[in-house]
Amino acid sequence: MTKKSGHTTRQKLVLLRSVFEAVDEIVNNNKILEKVLEKINRENGHWTNGQRRFVSETTRSLIRYRRLLFEALDLPETKEYSLFLYWQLYGVLLLLQGKDPKEFPSLKEFKSYEVTGRLKRFAENLEIRESYPEWFFKEAKKQLGEQWSETAVWLNKPADYFIRINTLKCTKLELVESLKKEGIECYETSLSKDAQKLESAEYVFKSTAFKNGWFEVQDLASQLVSDYLAPKPGSKVLDACSGTGGKTLALAALMKNKGKIIAADIIERKFIELKKRAARAGVQIIETKKADDLGIEENWADYLLIDAPCSGTGVWRRNPDGKWKLTVEKLRELEEIQKNILNTYTKYLKSGGNLVYAVCSILPSEGKKIIEEFLKQNKNMWELQGEKSLLPQYFDTDGFYMALLKKK
Repeated sequence: MTKKSGHTTRQKLVLLRSVFEAVDEIVNNNKILEKVLEKINRENGHWTNGQRRFVSETTRSLIRYRRLLFEALDLPETKEYSLFLYWQLYGVLLLLQGKDPKEFPSLKEFKSYEVTGRLKRFAENLEIRESYPEWFFKEAKKQLGEQWSETAVWLNKPADYFIRINTLKCTKLELVESLKKEGIECYETSLSKDAQKLESAEYVFKSTAFKNGWFEVQDLASQLVSDYLAPKPGSKVLDACSGTGGKTLALAALMKNKGKIIAADIIERKFIELKKRAARAGVQIIETKKADDLGIEENWADYLLIDAPCSGTGVWRRNPDGKWKLTVEKLRELEEIQKNILNTYTKYLKSGGNLVYAVCSILPSEGKKIIEEFLKQNKNMWELQGEKSLLPQYFDTDGFYMALLKKK
């Protein structure tokens, strides 16, 4: 019996059952990858961190490189996965990782030579090698031009994990020392004074610092959105698409827990998690409101954040299932929603107030183009103060676009 990566072949066979179950839920039942993995981890509380990592990374890789795996097998893509097909796909993945598929009994007859030959042929075909739907590859190339070749590669690199220091409860030094005592290393980043990059996220949610609300796990690009708006203590802020409150909490910390934030979202159940997080963080200035029933007057807010619903292409490093769920029709629909949200919620901002519009997308059609059209239609009312396009290859963060506007 061989042993690789800390697991015996027999142990891997057990873990691979969970991997195949996860892929089945994601592909056939359209479940969200993160939610599927969370459920599997809860059901297998006896797993070591290494076993959880194996299941997570293998599941993500099978989803991330789906097109390439099928092409290497010379098979049409399908949602009807048999156990035999799962093993064949995993065999290709092993070859990509430089490992021998023959380690597993189910792959004794795997045609490694034929598959390796096809993989070599695809080495110069960026669309297939990096495994993107044909329509999206063309769309991204059209919108990003020469940048797309590098972005396409980076969107398949596993993402780093960042945390945001909750300055309402601790200092950077206190947090770093607390985490270090529990074997968790983190490092500064020059892009944000309150961000720390984690060496590993395996133990972070079990740490004393997390339970005490000293930090939130939040990608650096997401943190920069709140920094860009930079609300002052005592001000009134409308977070028009708050979700579960990652940016809302960051805004509250910047405001030193003074003033008022209305966190609005169309999906009210997200407020359950937001309130839990706010309680842990010691934030008392947040009020939740249904997005279509705010109950506030026009010109109420000093600051407005619109973190608009989008394609999520910027977070495909974490959520590769998004590649296969997005369609051109859905993308066009989201662009219309983004325009409507801008036109709907900007009336709540005071004259002289600041607005940040943000999307976790790499596509200009959801970011820069939306703002250009908005300014063209409202040229006498708004002034562009600045904008940032974060692509993963330049900042090693999620892909984001953000624009800062002032209401005249």
